[in-house]
Amino acid sequence: MYGGNRTTRRVKALTGACLAAGTLAFGGATAARAQTGLPDTHNIPTNAVADHVTFMDNSRGTNGNMAAANFIDYGGSLGDFMFGDGTGGLSIWSLNDPAHPLYVANVTAAQLRVAGDTQDRFYEGENMTVDPKRKLVILSRDPRGFGGELATGQSGFYVIDVKDPYNPKIVTFHSVPAGHTATCINDCQYLWSVGPYQTGTPGNNPDWFPQKPYEQKRGGVPIWVTDISDPAHPYTYPTPLDTARFDGETGYVHSVDVDRNGVAWASGEGGVRGYYTVGTHYDPVKQVNRVATAYDPIPYAGGTTPLVNPSQDNFFGYFDHNAQHITQKVGDHPAGDLLYVTNENIIACSVAGELKVVSLAGSYNGQGWNSTPQNPFRLNLVGHWSPWGKPGSATTGNCSAHWFTVNGNTLVQAWYGQGTRFLDMSDPANPTQVGYFRVPREQGSPVTAGSASAAYWHNGYVYVADYNRGIDTLKFDGTITGTPDGVCWGSCDGAKVTYTGTADGGIGGSVPATLSLTLGGTAPSFGNFTPGIDKTYDATGTANVISTAGDALLSVADPSSTATGHLVNGAFSLPDPLTARARNAVTQGTAFNNVGSSASPLNLLMWNAPVSNDAVSLDFRQHIGANDALRTGNYSKTLTFTLSTTSP
Repeated sequence: MYGGNRTTRRVKALTGACLAAGTLAFGGATAARAQTGLPDTHNIPTNAVADHVTFMDNSRGTNGNMAAANFIDYGGSLGDFMFGDGTGGLSIWSLNDPAHPLYVANVTAAQLRVAGDTQDRFYEGENMTVDPKRKLVILSRDPRGFGGELATGQSGFYVIDVKDPYNPKIVTFHSVPAGHTATCINDCQYLWSVGPYQTGTPGNNPDWFPQKPYEQKRGGVPIWVTDISDPAHPYTYPTPLDTARFDGETGYVHSVDVDRNGVAWASGEGGVRGYYTVGTHYDPVKQVNRVATAYDPIPYAGGTTPLVNPSQDNFFGYFDHNAQHITQKVGDHPAGDLLYVTNENIIACSVAGELKVVSLAGSYNGQGWNSTPQNPFRLNLVGHWSPWGKPGSATTGNCSAHWFTVNGNTLVQAWYGQGTRFLDMSDPANPTQVGYFRVPREQGSPVTAGSASAAYWHNGYVYVADYNRGIDTLKFDGTITGTPDGVCWGSCDGAKVTYTGTADGGIGGSVPATLSLTLGGTAPSFGNFTPGIDKTYDATGTANVISTAGDALLSVADPSSTATGHLVNGAFSLPDPLTARARNAVTQGTAFNNVGSSASPLNLLMWNAPVSNDAVSLDFRQHIGANDALRTGNYSKTLTFTLSTTSP
């Protein structure tokens, strides 16, 4: 662990924002715990069908039913942890030995009961989201759990405090009219909840089930926004988002994923649509410049994805289960052009869902929000892939497409009865299978058959959440193509790349541990703020970064408890928050986000390898409305910049 320097410079004589010099800060070690673990079952798949994949271990956790997983690295001697949820509740594993997760703690379904529950059966909570800074796990509660059903069940989410991962504590249960998946937004200060809900909830139309043909519109399930800045007292906004998503009708939103640029992508019936949730942007639907928030986002791009099989125009033909926006350049497609989309279908294996690759070209001017049955807008299909008929495939059973993650140009996806599939996406028009792992059902066999729900790249391994088997740990033996940029799904927090390598030789030298952050000599200024005019002001500073660490993260925070994240002038503060971003020669596409507090700093830029004298642009943006009252004098704030690492 490094020791660090701390320097601070305060500048108050400017009108606009003022910056502090950097702070080099590092997390401290946490006392190690005895790795004894809870009673567990390891179901070894002696009958597995596999190619270019090595099975490492299996853990059943609470009851062997896992819908999703996520990860928090605590640093120090405590290390990395995996969290998984399913019908049995929450399971927690230590990853001190990443090839063999150790089941160490849980929150059982019985502990998750609330008033009126009749069973100990927590229903899934797909796409489980975590807050790695505040050490919180969010579990979505589907109304079909605990003996409930769509007409009577209770939906919402639980907040679990995992500051001590060996001793998780339930903070609260909060009822929300959606409960299948939930995703952290804006550094987990907000939560977007989607999916099934209690049918009597105002604002939702339950007429989506049973499914009808496309031409018979069915109402839908929108996005509900909850402020969780105070985890013990969440507040859900009364107006849902992403309505009228399917040719003017409110479809069933199933999942939300935030990309590396901070854009939130909502997937479901009627396609995939992206939203800015921070910063000032042009709204192509309202045709004005305005400030985006988590509860009033601005359309970015997207729309209904095309049918792979045009004759299949029922609910599942148009139902996109989840998606990832690929911010890197892939093949001949420019950075940010592609969406990878899972089209779920729970019917016969021969038509059981596709991985679709679509282009966002032509969707940046609100086309996906202005689509109608008379004048429908559809994204362009670049390519698609299904396991049907491919090596290692099943021909019977439930083979629905499900959750996936991407590492470079190599994608890993769960496919229920088709197992875990590894695809090379270097040519987006022609995805190519490069590995697979499937545990078939065999009469009389002691091996539990697989029903894979989600597959996650994580620090060199793939962890598969399986509805029957719990967690399978796999090692991909093939070549990861493309440039790894860290694994990103859900809220994208903590995405990073781990590089490993060896070298032989009899000569060497040593490099001292170094983290150096130097801010430019001139403090940026927004200049004069003009009262009575709606305007967005920009300012730019510079920084120089030197790091010998395996990774490095630049963040910024407002340490003041007075109007945190806002410029102040004595007792007065600006209504809109100060936003910031950082860019270098490699990373130019970052979005502006709100400057956070010391407890929840804003992550600006990440390095996945050592770097020397990297020139960084520090960009700041401040919106002032025409009706914002301004006090004569200087508005300023001293900010703290931190360069840190988890890989000394």
